[in-house]
Amino acid sequence: MIEEPPLDAPDEEWLVWADAMQQIGDPRGELLALGHDPAYVRAHAPALFGRTLGYHLRDDHLRITKWRRYLPDEIELRISDGAWGPQLVVETASAERMRAVRGVTLAGVPRNEPISLAQTLGWFRESSLAPRLTSLALVDDSARDMTVLRSPGVEPGPNRVHFGALGELWFACPQLEHLKLVVADPAQIQFQVIRLPALRSFTLHPLAWVEGLADMLASSRWPRLASFEARVVESFFGEQPPEGAPDLRPLLAGFRGLALERLALTSFYAWNPVELLATELPALRELDLSDSTFADRSAHELAAHPLVRQLRRLVLKDVWLESAAMFDGLGPEVIHTHLASAPRYRHVIG
Repeated sequence: MIEEPPLDAPDEEWLVWADAMQQIGDPRGELLALGHDPAYVRAHAPALFGRTLGYHLRDDHLRITKWRRYLPDEIELRISDGAWGPQLVVETASAERMRAVRGVTLAGVPRNEPISLAQTLGWFRESSLAPRLTSLALVDDSARDMTVLRSPGVEPGPNRVHFGALGELWFACPQLEHLKLVVADPAQIQFQVIRLPALRSFTLHPLAWVEGLADMLASSRWPRLASFEARVVESFFGEQPPEGAPDLRPLLAGFRGLALERLALTSFYAWNPVELLATELPALRELDLSDSTFADRSAHELAAHPLVRQLRRLVLKDVWLESAAMFDGLGPEVIHTHLASAPRYRHVIG
């Protein structure tokens, strides 16, 4: 019987092991030979992961989004019933085949009624998954599938997935390096102060930018943060564009002292990215202003600033700017596409 290689062993050793497993009918060998083919995983889920997790995989309660050899590296737990969510967490955390998991997405999947994942997160904090994760995403699946949030009044409607207070989650996972949140209205999220000393990247994909959000994010304690990404989704009144721009100055001021290498502020209409030039970002190497009204005047001001010369990449996908010629010869790789319409992600009132 050939000995199983370490997870970080060269591919050649794993190919030999996979071949040996195929010869004795072990489905893990075929799994590796087929490159983790999703159809094969579903068909052989019980043999690969046991009866319980096999059921969750076949019924799409559990998705494997990244592999380490034959073991899941990153998974998504899809929870449509808040009362049942803790059971899924416990069963996943206790499974031997989940021992290598380093990334988890907790996705609320509301059907007819909103759901709460507060109890699920409580069990998650106490599970064996929490202390070993490097990546965590909290996702409202209905918000993930939307581009335009429509509200009858000025405020967005109630979120369809509720996560509860998140302060204890940060305390339970201080080792997190990557954090992502996908929500409809971030004002309804009880962030508390985000204290994550090891965090390297933060992503926030809301469907509305709300007052106070910039201040809340600026209060975060993430001294190692290298990448920040947020959609600055402004509010349209019917077909009328927003009259005032969101105030991002507190957020930008909060970046001072950080070795921020990547900054993505996208999906804005009235906000002027020239505000960035008042913030010292000496480590910045990539700037992304995609899906926005970024146009000639802002482009020329940005091109004249030393910030551009320190960049390696400037991403301007689907912006109003017709030509990015003003950035030629300044240093960064420019990724540019022109789109003369409103940002894809919008909050429409009325």
